[in-house]
Amino acid sequence: MSLLEEAASAVVRNKLHRLQAALSQEPSLLTDRDSDGYTLLHRAAFMGSTECLRILLAAGACTKATSTDGGMTALCLAAGLGHEACVRELLAAGANVEAAAAAGRRPLHVAALGGHLGCLQQLLDAGADCNVVDDGIAGSGGNR
Repeated sequence: MSLLEEAASAVVRNKLHRLQAALSQEPSLLTDRDSDGYTLLHRAAFMGSTECLRILLAAGACTKATSTDGGMTALCLAAGLGHEACVRELLAAGANVEAAAAAGRRPLHVAALGGHLGCLQQLLDAGADCNVVDDGIAGSGGNR
């Protein structure tokens, strides 16, 4: 198992000490991508692992990094899955509420699609533009 796989496994299992050990051994893990095109920050946001997310942010993980599949940021993943604590941490770290993924989809759009009202409120409070159209939804016959 590679060190990146070990670190990703630590994130998935919320093993904070294992994650910290991997990062201290190889700081470049913060920018490496797994087989799904995710950084460790993406994986922590996807899993809703707030503690791991905090460790990664403190170590210098970039909130602007996008996945290789769809161009999603960690904020977009967390908002779309309703992980309110992760959304709060990412916003506090300066994540861009308007960072668009494929077809113009933004964190506000994915939070709305998932019905995650707490995430929606946080994004709006952080300045997300509620008038921006998601081209992926509008292009499929959705309402503007």
